[in-house]
Amino acid sequence: MKPTIDEIRTALVRSNEGVGRPYPAHLRAAVLAHAERRRRAGMGLEAFAAELGLSATTLRKWKREAATVVQPAFCAVEIVTPSAPASALVVHGPAGLRIDGATIADIAELVRRLA
Repeated sequence: MKPTIDEIRTALVRSNEGVGRPYPAHLRAAVLAHAERRRRAGMGLEAFAAELGLSATTLRKWKREAATVVQPAFCAVEIVTPSAPASALVVHGPAGLRIDGATIADIAELVRRLA
């Protein structure tokens, strides 16, 4: 269930006891979600901020912080064994020609055709 504007306003008042204490993250997320719904309905950020008793600057700051995606320091990787080529034979020719993965039969056919 989505909180109403009155519930959000009450939670803001209760959670902001003391100067310099930040609002809880879950409350900021609820405010931003409600602000987005109001924006879609045509209400401006300044009007919504005034309705809550907050400054529009605060809401813009929260919105900017929420949009910042934090990348994890590490990410999961999967190590796989590379598949072995069909053949480990490599044919080197003139002018940098290189043929990888040739079989003995392929090399014999190449030599026969070049002779």
